[in-house]
Amino acid sequence: MSARLTYEGLVSEVGSMARRLVAEGFSGKAIVIALPAGVAFVKLFLACLWARVIVIPAPYPGNAQLLNRLYTLVADARPAALVTDANGVARIPSLSQTEGPLRILDVSSLGDEKFPSMEPLAGAGDAPAIVQYTSGSTREPRGVVVTHDNLLANQYMMQFAFNHDENCVGVNWLPHFHDMGLLGAILQAPFVGGLAVLMDPLAFIQKPIRWLSAIDRFRATTAGGPCFAYELCARHCAPEDIAKLDLSSWQVAVCGAEPIRRATLDAFAAKCASASFEPRALTPCYGLAEATLIVSSVKPGDGVRELPASGMGPNGTMTLAVSCGSPAPECKILVRAADGAQLPDGEAGEIWVAGPHVSPGVWNGEHGRVTPFDDSFVDNAGHRFIATGDLGALVTGELVPLDRLKDIIIVYGQKLHSADIEATLLSHPLSAELLAACAFSVEAAKGDQLVVLCEMDRKRFRKGAASELAAELKKIVAESFGVLPQLEIVPYGVLPRTTSGKIQRSVSKSEWLDGRIAEASRLMKA
Repeated sequence: MSARLTYEGLVSEVGSMARRLVAEGFSGKAIVIALPAGVAFVKLFLACLWARVIVIPAPYPGNAQLLNRLYTLVADARPAALVTDANGVARIPSLSQTEGPLRILDVSSLGDEKFPSMEPLAGAGDAPAIVQYTSGSTREPRGVVVTHDNLLANQYMMQFAFNHDENCVGVNWLPHFHDMGLLGAILQAPFVGGLAVLMDPLAFIQKPIRWLSAIDRFRATTAGGPCFAYELCARHCAPEDIAKLDLSSWQVAVCGAEPIRRATLDAFAAKCASASFEPRALTPCYGLAEATLIVSSVKPGDGVRELPASGMGPNGTMTLAVSCGSPAPECKILVRAADGAQLPDGEAGEIWVAGPHVSPGVWNGEHGRVTPFDDSFVDNAGHRFIATGDLGALVTGELVPLDRLKDIIIVYGQKLHSADIEATLLSHPLSAELLAACAFSVEAAKGDQLVVLCEMDRKRFRKGAASELAAELKKIVAESFGVLPQLEIVPYGVLPRTTSGKIQRSVSKSEWLDGRIAEASRLMKA
């Protein structure tokens, strides 16, 4: 099932829906949009921006887990209404708030032709436009406020970073309720006057070749996703299927949203060489919801490069890591030590970001306003910097992200990084059967213990291929980091992930400690 929207039709329908939202009294208020991927979401999202309604994108409540997440989001956000489709209305029971029952609306009721189109409402640029709830992979989910000025600034940044113009054709499967899918895949194309082709995320996860086929079919110039998307394509797309494609139009293959492994991107490029994919199209970048989306990017055509940075290897030794390029226009980046001192070139510390795209704070649903970030400071030039919670270095002006600060592991006095351990395992020749890895530490009788969980194909796991491989993987970690881990191999799909596909280390640790990982593995093996 597919649908197509022209700019002419989009303007008319969005303008009509915006007038209906104004008539309903939603201007200046927050509403949650919980719709499946598709044109209904796109039209309502743009109509909210026109009508100055604060948009809170949420995953569609297609299962019990997502329904519970929706409840949590609504309880925190305190919206004026929740908009979904007819099936969603049937699935969501009456929700009560302090002000009374929450209005739950069917999106089809907002498309009334009796309401003529209207021009976008004018208003203050620093007013909230979106409340982007984080996925919870790195911290408790919180609603990051993105203003209209933030949106505009970051769209210009993306246009410049990726050389986009009206000839841009984007083909993306990214979840529409996440910053990368919402602001990159959906909003960037109409911003530059290009074409956006949107896929259901599940269609990609089920068969990654569908994404590459769509890139070929629509002659995409831009497409991308987290590193795991390229991993899935490299592992699960058959060579004979790729050889039938022509990927030569793909000029900007964006890669971001999680630690970037060169081995993964090299494997993808090699796999797609038969389809005329240009390796230099690979474009690593760095961003976060608190900075709307993009912070830095490699120039399209420069490809994947590694730069030396300190603080990533065992005991803080020098290591090579993928560059995410230079800061976007007007974006400023600092790397600071724990005491706040600015660190010199090449030395790792916490990444701090400032610029017109940086969020003013988090959403306070109880009072319907913005609460400024606790971890921020203003420099002598008046730039307001916020902490990202990420470890990284600036090397000759280029940003090299390394890991999450909270995922630093100290075992027997050694400082290790989850991302480094995982990357070392996944890139080793003996680890060809591994699909994912997750490293964390737990308290033990004699100090912290390193735990590493690795996923492999379910069929291979059921055949008992895990035990011998686990012993070899332990040796790899011990030889590389000087620590013998407790390493377990589990079937693919056991490790908890965010809705965008990133492994949740903290949740994995919790589920491993209480036995849920072991139980899930046992059930899949049965």
